[in-house]
Amino acid sequence: MKKRHLARRDFLQTAALGAAALSPPVMGAAPRVWAAPGSDRPALLGGDPVRTGRFPSWPVVDDSDERIWREVLHEKAWCELNGNQVTAFEEEFQAAMGEGYVVATANGTSSLHASLWVLDVGPGDEVLMPASTFVASMQAILNLYALPIFVDIDPATGQIDPGKLEAGVSSHTRAIMPVHLSGAAADMDGVMEVARKHSLKVVEDACQSPLAEWRGRKLGLIGDCGCISFQVSKILPAGEGGAVVTTSEKIRTLVHAFRNNGRDPDRRVANYPYFGMNYRMTEFQGALLRTQLAKFESQSAVRRPNAAYLDRGLGEIEGLTPMAAYPGNTRRNYYYYAIRYEAEKFGGLGLDRFVQAMRAEGIPVSGSPRGDVLPDSPSIEVLLNSRAFRKVCSDEQIARCLASRDCPETRRLATQSLVISQNVLLGSREDMDLILEAVRKIRRHADALRS
Repeated sequence: MKKRHLARRDFLQTAALGAAALSPPVMGAAPRVWAAPGSDRPALLGGDPVRTGRFPSWPVVDDSDERIWREVLHEKAWCELNGNQVTAFEEEFQAAMGEGYVVATANGTSSLHASLWVLDVGPGDEVLMPASTFVASMQAILNLYALPIFVDIDPATGQIDPGKLEAGVSSHTRAIMPVHLSGAAADMDGVMEVARKHSLKVVEDACQSPLAEWRGRKLGLIGDCGCISFQVSKILPAGEGGAVVTTSEKIRTLVHAFRNNGRDPDRRVANYPYFGMNYRMTEFQGALLRTQLAKFESQSAVRRPNAAYLDRGLGEIEGLTPMAAYPGNTRRNYYYYAIRYEAEKFGGLGLDRFVQAMRAEGIPVSGSPRGDVLPDSPSIEVLLNSRAFRKVCSDEQIARCLASRDCPETRRLATQSLVISQNVLLGSREDMDLILEAVRKIRRHADALRS
């Protein structure tokens, strides 16, 4: 059978949904069962697993979610046009952001599309973006018949390398789309320096990093605007849903109109004075996000110390390096916990085999070689050779887009990346100790596992 390479988000969603199916719905309520003392042999080779039982499920659901959902159901105001839950969520999320405006949308992808459109990104324009992220970032650009120009990553953080941005700038460059991966921040000082120098717009893709911060400011408010996702695996979930955040009243007005079929958001003009789509969030999503937002800080207060504990523990194990954050990343919110794995330090034990061994020990680690290398997406050449793209983009532009796919650090990191889903970080300190013990156990028996 041909092996399927999944993107990192697909691994995370599978892990989260799998946990939800197997685990009770309340954070921390799952029983933890430690393996009985016995053979140190890896579970993959017939020994006892380090951990059995279930990690906390995701999403976390309690009576408040059910209560507000039933209220919306029985009020029968299910659409944002005749309800008030979406508006209430926008206000509450704006308060959490501390400044600016919030416009809720149907999902993170529609937020990206709306943001690019209102910033006048269109046919033949070029947008600088990282070579490693979820495919929606690229799709939002291509959907406007604009060209993604891929920029390689910083291998220490996995984020876009600001030192390589300027090499991608051309006379057609309209915007930069930094992507804040895994709950951490891209280097916004470097991004904004290049943007100011070349008069470029900045759309922050903060879909994985809601309420994280760069130098004390929430991500999404540093560039022209930012985008958030509330998809089910995200740390602020509603099944689907998204938002555009900005400090610009003009951008807020245009995005609000765009997501609402062109209606005037302030109802000063009748009919449809703006162009738009139907990218509205439903009242059910808005209601659920209000109760999920109320849990956000308490959950973050569990994830961050557990991640710091793993940082210290894994830092003592040669061959595993937690992905770093930039010093300016003053708050990190951990959509997933990312680790760089060096097989040669584990006696040549391959990434896939390491993942198998960890899972057998009861630790849900994932690896996705090539899954997030967007330049390798087969859809790019199909689109670029289509009649529409050939009509609006010159041969020289298309050649530049294709040449930008040469991103060696992105490809190298994809073959070394391990991720732990954020719901695992909601476990206890004992759970974190068992993760570290599983790693040490596998390292002790790496030769046997390899052969």
